[in-house]
Amino acid sequence: MRLSVAPAAALPGPTQARAVAGVLGIPHYVLDCRQPFHDTVLQYSWREYSQGRTPNPCIICNERIKFGFLLDAAKSMGAAKIATGHYVRKETDRNGGVVMRRGLDQGKDQSYFLFSLNKQQLAAALFPLGLFAKTDVRQKARLLGLPNADLEESQMLFLTDGEVLCRDLEAGISCAGATRRRRGQ
Repeated sequence: MRLSVAPAAALPGPTQARAVAGVLGIPHYVLDCRQPFHDTVLQYSWREYSQGRTPNPCIICNERIKFGFLLDAAKSMGAAKIATGHYVRKETDRNGGVVMRRGLDQGKDQSYFLFSLNKQQLAAALFPLGLFAKTDVRQKARLLGLPNADLEESQMLFLTDGEVLCRDLEAGISCAGATRRRRGQ
């Protein structure tokens, strides 16, 4: 997914994804998500911050971009499901319904960030990493010769226009008035 205005070839995500796809011998596509990301995730974040609330953009991005815009695009190309790198599991309950479970690696569980997915989105999702520990995934990637096997893990919220969220917030929110601490200083 392309979320930045920087050229796709200059971004580490698409470059790494293309290299991994090459090793695995599978097609690689880059979907331009800049406008839906701006209109959905960034606008939501700006609204929340302007109202004095802390947004959770990861939840909105997963629900509306990854399992909305991206899933719709994948289906239009003939795919029935999409796989993500989230550390969660998906199971069938005793009534035949699809339910999400925590990933086996408790230190990497990401079920919270997917709690808002509806049953159709969850049914169309594959979570191959949820059954493994992060260390096992890295070892398997090394054995397969994947170029991203030892990349440092990113803890960034998300990037836009090559900058962190703060720059976009400054551009998107009008901050009139003085900022005061709880003690009135």
